[in-house]
Amino acid sequence: MPRQPKRRHDDSDDDDDRINALQRCLEARERTRLRLIKRLRRLDAEIEALKLSIYRFGNHGFERDPTPTPSPMPQRQLQLARTSSPPESRRLETTTPTH
Repeated sequence: MPRQPKRRHDDSDDDDDRINALQRCLEARERTRLRLIKRLRRLDAEIEALKLSIYRFGNHGFERDPTPTPSPMPQRQLQLARTSSPPESRRLETTTPTH
């Protein structure tokens, strides 16, 4: 039986497959890069919005400690204040003779 000649391996298919695989890899890497850039830009915009909010709140006094509000009068004292006689200044106005 005669020996068949060895077939040479066709490297062109392997090269094409390797090039296609590298191309897909590069495309995936580019998509990832663009997605990350978009995400960073969105985060930068959020940071700028927060900085602006902090700046606005600071200008309107929200950043400082607010002055403590006086404690509310107990209900009984509030009722007494409403029913008691008018303040001294009002009494003087009503009792001073008119010229």
